[in-house]
Amino acid sequence: MMLIVDRIENGQAVCEAGDGSFQNIPLNRCAGTVREGDVLRESGGGYEVDREETAKRREKIRRMSKDLFR
Repeated sequence: MMLIVDRIENGQAVCEAGDGSFQNIPLNRCAGTVREGDVLRESGGGYEVDREETAKRREKIRRMSKDLFR
């Protein structure tokens, strides 16, 4: 399951799932540093940032923003 980090609150990553629902993931269950907009994937009982998917999504948003403000 892919989750998108919406925000960080009280030591938890508030994440949106593909169906629009939200889940709170404790940061201590996440490997490495987690930031808003990161894509998280389950991994061995915890979560890790999918750096490749995160980069793709950020680039897509950058292009959309650029096109919007031409």
